[in-house]
Amino acid sequence: MALIDVNCKTCGSDFQMDIGDMTKEEVIAILKKKDSFHCNAGHHMELGSPMYHWTLGEIHAGSAPTEEEWIAERTAHHGQLYTTDELDKKFEVTGFAMGMCMAKYKQTGQEVCLGFSSSPKGVRYYHGYVEYKE
Repeated sequence: MALIDVNCKTCGSDFQMDIGDMTKEEVIAILKKKDSFHCNAGHHMELGSPMYHWTLGEIHAGSAPTEEEWIAERTAHHGQLYTTDELDKKFEVTGFAMGMCMAKYKQTGQEVCLGFSSSPKGVRYYHGYVEYKE
């Protein structure tokens, strides 16, 4: 199992992609065939191959985190995570912009903008609201 370093020239994000047992050349061949993609790191969607936007770097031994490892890392970094179904428990959703959620925190009416990340299983989690306690 292996991870490859990726840099997105469009948004400037650096990330790693799990490529299993494929070679760099095999990954490039697959990515060249894609006619659109969503850059999870930079939250943008593009028409055309990722190879117009991404530079592939070094290959390292390893594999992508499990769903549980990913959730634990994101929770440690961002605090509370909310699935789409959980948003309405604490927030009044007022809109979406480029996938980010515009909402009001129900307890205080504070307007917030929640970022998002997609887990290894493809579940979208919103984050970014920190409840300040006095």
